[in-house]
Amino acid sequence: MTVRLYRSTDGSAPTLSGTAGDLINLLDKCLVSGYGSSTAAGWTKPYTSTNAAAFRPGLGLQYYINIDDNGPGAGTGKEARAAGYEIMTAYATGSNLFPTATQSATGTFVRKSNTADATTRAWIVVADEMTFYLFILSGDVANAYTGFTFGEFYSYKSMDFGRYVIIGRVVENSATAGSEQMDLTQDADALASSVSSYIARDHQNNVGAVQIGKVGNQSFLSSPANGSALAGAIAYTNPANSKLFIAPVDITHTVGGNTKRGRMRGFWHVGHAISNFTNGDTFSGTGDLAGKTFLLIKQSMNAGIYCIETSTTWENN
Repeated sequence: MTVRLYRSTDGSAPTLSGTAGDLINLLDKCLVSGYGSSTAAGWTKPYTSTNAAAFRPGLGLQYYINIDDNGPGAGTGKEARAAGYEIMTAYATGSNLFPTATQSATGTFVRKSNTADATTRAWIVVADEMTFYLFILSGDVANAYTGFTFGEFYSYKSMDFGRYVIIGRVVENSATAGSEQMDLTQDADALASSVSSYIARDHQNNVGAVQIGKVGNQSFLSSPANGSALAGAIAYTNPANSKLFIAPVDITHTVGGNTKRGRMRGFWHVGHAISNFTNGDTFSGTGDLAGKTFLLIKQSMNAGIYCIETSTTWENN
């Protein structure tokens, strides 16, 4: 597998705006067909509809993501709707949805823009053949990125047929930071019913989506709390050893008992305040993280910081 980084500033990169179909075109170019000198991430697009499509990873369990970017909700072109399927036979047709229709009849939401027009928005995609992350400067909060992810996570369970995650926005047609989910620590014990973060199955491989929490390193926070943004309070650099601290982000759930299910692939929690960093900073790991490279995306909607592994070193089952 190969981790690839795509940006709106690349030569021949697709544009993204609050126009119907733009998200489908962007994901097609990044995941399926490539653009300019950028090679695609190895996914396919087996089913399509008007300004809509289903995408399928090239490796792993190869579950599907169905995306409606035809202005399906009150926000029209500002947002798209997305849901995962284990099996698909046509666009928006299949079985074993995550989230299920009971959990959310409209799936989860991808915020593209705060205006339903052709105003272009900066974006970043990081992807390999099994998972992608999408970050967009939507214009809702100045210099803040919305976030979305779909694909496999690294599972602590062997033969885990539920090791797929989807995380989007929790409220449709909302400009508020509170609608974001990607940039928050979420204690599974305290999850609100509205948290829009799901995996495909429970740890016993029972069919049916499971709502999840995700937790970085709570010791990074001066006052650990559910809903804290992904950032930290450790002095930069750490006074004891002059190091920068990051930690993996765990996926947890309470179905079947409190369960630490796995880790998000290539997605990390920074242990220091975001004021120490500039958007686009990069660094290389040392010690246990030797051989890994990282990109910082600043800031998230809730004033956190995204730390994405850009080397081809993401964990795989």
